[in-house]
Amino acid sequence: MFRCASLSSSMTGDTPSLIPRAAVSVVVRWYDSSIPVVNNDTSSSSSSSSSPRWLLVQRGREPNKGMWSFPGGKIEAGEGTLDAAKRELFEETRLVAQSHPIIDEASVAQSNYNLKWHNFGAFACSDSIHHPRQEGEGSSNTIGFHYVISQCFVEVVASSMPIITASDDASDARWWCAEEIQLAEESGKVTSGVWRVLERSEMLYSKGLLECD
Repeated sequence: MFRCASLSSSMTGDTPSLIPRAAVSVVVRWYDSSIPVVNNDTSSSSSSSSSPRWLLVQRGREPNKGMWSFPGGKIEAGEGTLDAAKRELFEETRLVAQSHPIIDEASVAQSNYNLKWHNFGAFACSDSIHHPRQEGEGSSNTIGFHYVISQCFVEVVASSMPIITASDDASDARWWCAEEIQLAEESGKVTSGVWRVLERSEMLYSKGLLECD
């Protein structure tokens, strides 16, 4: 869930200004191990039946309402980056590790997946800055939202595609192949920068630099 805060003018003596907020997003990767790998990279020439899938959610609120992006949201005060990533992933998709305290034995028995997190923190960081549009005009110079986003990584271990339930401020959620994400970002349905982050995660993953447990 993304929200922003402003710096009180009483603290600065100036007009109120926006404070960049710490946020997190999660690259969620699932690969069907029952399908032989032909070309397991993120290029658009990859076979869609043999490539990984990634989980995107459709934003139900601003910023980027209606667009698709990685699950994520703001980091709460005193909350670690990885803890925030796990919380946001559960809140928006109901995906959660079987060892998580909120999971009971019945839920574990019914789940068909497990989550393996890259536990060394974020693997990338980016800015998300939004300028509100004035009526009848383009973007203004006023900053509406500014998030500094830490990208975390989790691998879903499952013999079949896990069922996702969109929740919280995610209006929808589903699995995408690489070609779908690339084309959707080009057409403006997926937020700008998702493909770049995904490519970086796959490069690190292929080199064994995103160890998960």
